[in-house]
Amino acid sequence: VPAIARSDAPLTVEASGEGFTVRHGPFTIARGEGALADAIVVRHGDAAAALALRPLGAESSLLASVSTIDARAGEEGAQLVVLAGESDWARYELTLFLYPAQPGLLRYRLLVEPGGGAPPPSPGLEWQSIDPATGAEAPSNFTPYAERSPFAAPMLFGYSETLEATLLLWQDLTRLNPFIEATRYSPASTVGRRGRTMGHTLTANDLRRLPAGEAITLYDGYLYLAEGEPQDETALFLRYLRGVADIYDLIAKPATESADWAALADHTLRDLDDPDTWVELEGKRYWRAYVSDTRQSAEAITQLDVGLGAARYAAATGDAQAQKIADLAEATLPDFYNPQFGLVQNSGPLSITGNQGRGDTWD
Repeated sequence: VPAIARSDAPLTVEASGEGFTVRHGPFTIARGEGALADAIVVRHGDAAAALALRPLGAESSLLASVSTIDARAGEEGAQLVVLAGESDWARYELTLFLYPAQPGLLRYRLLVEPGGGAPPPSPGLEWQSIDPATGAEAPSNFTPYAERSPFAAPMLFGYSETLEATLLLWQDLTRLNPFIEATRYSPASTVGRRGRTMGHTLTANDLRRLPAGEAITLYDGYLYLAEGEPQDETALFLRYLRGVADIYDLIAKPATESADWAALADHTLRDLDDPDTWVELEGKRYWRAYVSDTRQSAEAITQLDVGLGAARYAAATGDAQAQKIADLAEATLPDFYNPQFGLVQNSGPLSITGNQGRGDTWD
């Protein structure tokens, strides 16, 4: 669960064979009724608008065919509500993850297993602003604070006046990798927003490319609601950072292994003694700007980068080879001094390259 508890408001989950209701602080999540029977409805108190979750959009009515609803405890303290069913196109399982210390935070994951039939012809975005009394689409009066830019963080953040809450919508692209690979999908436009809808942008062609008989994750998203409008920029930024921090605790992360830094340092020091890394000019050794660079010149910035790193490592460890490299770099730096300008020029040594002018010089 998220590392920082945001509230001690009780989380209650009631589920039956046909429906469920979750209450957590000021927020309620339930399977809709009547015109909303194919939706999961998220409400904030008595706000004029609510949010309806309809996987693949309102026209698909995927959840109209739910056959089982199961509420149970999940890993790391999460409470789960699992809805399963089968449409003409695929079997599916929608799992809602609820976190006791984070009212307003909902993770939703949709797995589909296509059966070979035709998918929905016009899939839409999964979240829609609605009138909770009638189920009809309703204004969200949404003010965006941060919208998705191509190939940037897959999220949307803003304030809905009719919902009386900020919302942060996030899609975990790491968990969508099998979908991306199977469909050759570009995630540049996820998360998207169109009118009064928002969510994972995909097309009928994407769905047709899914392999039949294989379960694949279509959504793994997070909706995070927080009460009221931020009073100033500081409150706005703080709310965003807290929301992102909580989601970061939950999203998929690559496995990491601790590096053997001492061994890597020794290897690097040996590499810096390789002839491919230096050039000898007028009896002095200079580090090449690039490994295997064929130019018979050097650059001051390379001597500085290599020398400073070696000097810091020598100071921390007492390594003799590192100190030798640092001393060599220090001894060659004066060769880049251009007395005409009283500056250090990058290309050098000066006796080889001559005056390079003021275009690439520093104090």
